[in-house]
Parts: sequence; structure tokens; C-alpha cells
Amino acid sequence: LLNNNVPQILCVVCFIFHLTRTSQFCFIKCYMYEYKYINSKKTWTEAQEYCRKNHTNLATVTNMTDVKRLNKKAKQRPAWIGLKNHTSSNKTWHWSLPGVSFNKNKTCWNVGEPNNDGSELCVLLTKDLTWIDDKCSDEHCFICYNGEFKLLSVLTGR
Repeated sequence: LLNNNVPQILCVVCFIFHLTRTSQFCFIKCYMYEYKYINSKKTWTEAQEYCRKNHTNLATVTNMTDVKRLNKKAKQRPAWIGLKNHTSSNKTWHWSLPGVSFNKNKTCWNVGEPNNDGSELCVLLTKDLTWIDDKCSDEHCFICYNGEFKLLSVLTGR
């Protein structure tokens, strides 16, 4: 269901009924998500656990629209997002949200990053919309992702 191209709102029209000659009633199934800035300092792992318990997961970034939305939530302070490298011996990054692949062509690294300076395997979103790697054991505020399916009904005229 989720992939690199998940837009902010993905809607699929499921049924269209002709109620009268002048109107239609539509059921629309939507995948909507929002970001929540958590103003509490935690390690990356603690932040992920918190987000999974109280929301969906740490924030996943799939495009520049997401980056801009996240920056508004970050309140000008670096914040953990859901990107992590599992070992310091390679440069393979993974999103914490299952089913979402990391696309190395759609990244927002700051100049010289990722530099893995001292085993920096987790990623922060900075105030200038770029990513930096940092030690997962450091404590920072973080951004969670909320996602859910909703069934919307819309009455439209012809």
C-alpha cells in the first residue's frame, strides 16, 4: 500500500451513485497523514518507540512537500525523523516505516552529510530543510507521522 510516491492525500473513488438527475453521491476512500512535532528530547530509538505507541511511526519523507511540512513542525530546532543506517560499515539508509523504500535520488542531505562522524547512524531534520546524521544515543525532539484510512462521502452536483 505504501511506497515512495505516497502523496499527502491519496483518494480513490469507490462508488458513484446517481441519486437524482442533478446530483451524485460519492464514497471516497482516502489515505491521509499528518506530522506531529514532539517537544520532548529522546534518543532515536526512544522516539521511534514513542511514535509507534502513540502515532504511526517516526516521520518519513518522500518528497519536498513533505520536507516543507516537516520544517513547519520542527519549529526551527533539529528533530529526529525516521531515517536510520543499521551499520556504520555501509551507507545503506532505511526508513523506519515498513513498506517505504529509501530513494537515494530524493534526499535532502546537508553539504558534507552523511559523514558518519563517530558512528552517526540516525538522521535529524534541520531548520534549513536539510538532513544531518547524528549519534542515535543523542537526545533530540522528534517528529511523528500519523496515518489512517478514512471513508468520506461527498454529494456533488452535475
